[in-house]
Amino acid sequence: MIYFFLLAGVMAGCKATPREPVALQATGAHYVLMIEEARQALAQGEFHQAQQLTKKVLENQPNDAQAEKLMAEIIDGEIARQRDIFDTKAQEELTDKERRDEAKTWLERSQMLFNVRQYDEALLAAEKVFLYDAENLKASQLIDQIRSKAYQEGKGQSLILRQIYEGEIQERVERYREQARAWVDEGKWGAAKLTLEKILILAPEDREALALYEKVKEHRRLQPK
Repeated sequence: MIYFFLLAGVMAGCKATPREPVALQATGAHYVLMIEEARQALAQGEFHQAQQLTKKVLENQPNDAQAEKLMAEIIDGEIARQRDIFDTKAQEELTDKERRDEAKTWLERSQMLFNVRQYDEALLAAEKVFLYDAENLKASQLIDQIRSKAYQEGKGQSLILRQIYEGEIQERVERYREQARAWVDEGKWGAAKLTLEKILILAPEDREALALYEKVKEHRRLQPK
């Protein structure tokens, strides 16, 4: 009899505190932890892991502003890392395969930026595709999607203003270029390297910056180990 009452009490206690459905458990704090884990992965240079975690959050919480911002940071980091500046070639020096690979890379970046509603950056990345594949149909279709979505969300004006920003970027490139020339002339190779990196992140095909970087590269090669 005592056993019966104990068992009844245990069962009543279980009923009083039912478990939440799995779908409800995987929300709130769970996604906060995933974003934090993604930030840590990004800080350690583990871009793929950071991207997969953030992508999972966005799949379940599409309008999460924190996750969207983090995804943009991850993409920026990937772009900076993947652009190995010492081995960068001018466009006309690329093989057909390298051109295809570059076009594919910029198209993937554009799609990812579009997915996280970074329309300005997505459009810039899509337009980069044409530098390597002037007839790329997927890039053309993606550009149409980007513009359509931006106008639907009332962000079309930002695409117009992008042209103004490009002018500002060009002014910044010019300023960095002057600094880089001065650093090279003065033999300040470390400062020159950092300044040229800034140029090539903003304008990866800048011929003068590429030539100066070759000079920096040669200097580094000749330094005693």
